[in-house]
Amino acid sequence: REHWPLNGSVYGRNDFSQWTQRDFSFLLPTRKTNRLPRSAEFGQRGKDPALLRDVGSDASTCGSTKKQILKSPILGLHLLPPNQPVNMPVYQLTINGQSREVDVAADTPVLWVLRDHIQLVGTKYGCGIGQCGACTVHIDGVAMRSCSLPVSAIGDKTITTIEGLSEKGDHPVQQAWIEHDVAQCGYCQAGQIMNAAAMLNDTPNPSDEEISARMNGNICRCGTYTRIHAAIKTAAEKMS
Repeated sequence: REHWPLNGSVYGRNDFSQWTQRDFSFLLPTRKTNRLPRSAEFGQRGKDPALLRDVGSDASTCGSTKKQILKSPILGLHLLPPNQPVNMPVYQLTINGQSREVDVAADTPVLWVLRDHIQLVGTKYGCGIGQCGACTVHIDGVAMRSCSLPVSAIGDKTITTIEGLSEKGDHPVQQAWIEHDVAQCGYCQAGQIMNAAAMLNDTPNPSDEEISARMNGNICRCGTYTRIHAAIKTAAEKMS
């Protein structure tokens, strides 16, 4: 275990032995802000040749170009030097029937691609771990949680959001939602509708038990579950 003396020195061991007795106090949080200083604020310490190294195959690469990075043994981070360009992969996605190109990191969740890069904000952020259903979209017609789905996993599959479910908002599920006045605050309803629509595509006339089982993962904090259930039954009749 590494020791953290008051002066900020690090006594390394094992793979950190090359850092023995070096002073890394400039990486520690400051008293005023309790935040880590940005790499641009490292000053001359950030230019210390002993802290910059060619990481070879471990480096983040753009083509065949190796990047120099700043490694902090205290934080366990690889920090890019100031003004270091970062190139992201480009993905061709089919969203609501249209081809869209995005330049994002491979592990970017589909939710943030839709909201931040495509400006389709009907899909909502609820929990970030795929447990509430507010971010539900269709991937090749299957309801999936976009907050925990990386864009690199999409490939040539098609994405349908609440905006693309129907051109004029007249999908049978949307019409049934209006008839039963389902929405209260409305925040979760896009995810509820998308999950219900996918279910009715697979099971045109679901039983009460099937509806409860399929909609179980979509949380409504306003508690409109009875209206949701009734609206799905009405939508099933419209689609039959």
